[in-house]
Amino acid sequence: MTEDINKKIRRKQITALIFSVLIIAVVIIFISNFTTITGHNPAVSTTGKQPDIFEKLGTFLKENPRNLGWFALGVGVFILAASVFNWNWIFKGNSYNLQKIEGISNMFGRGIARIYFGIGGIVCIILGVIIILIS
Repeated sequence: MTEDINKKIRRKQITALIFSVLIIAVVIIFISNFTTITGHNPAVSTTGKQPDIFEKLGTFLKENPRNLGWFALGVGVFILAASVFNWNWIFKGNSYNLQKIEGISNMFGRGIARIYFGIGGIVCIILGVIIILIS
């Protein structure tokens, strides 16, 4: 009995380690490209003032569409990890708003919310891979 519990715990630890490594890799790749976002590009600004971070980010993603794919891949891995590991801070709440994951969790049950969220994560991962391969 104790051996079965230990095997389950080891499987969860290995899965958590794999997801953590994937998330860290995507974050490192995104951060390594983030330094080019912070540079000032006078062609972006039409008002003569320095563009805000959203203008810089939009320009950066237009010039480097592959990074949008990496971002979508990272978000997808995060979402999938949240649904696999059943994180309370994602699924637990008092809202019944169906536009939020906690509302879906409260209305239809946590299992349905995890499946819904996991499918969304898989879609984000596929979208990120497609964007990376196309660009």
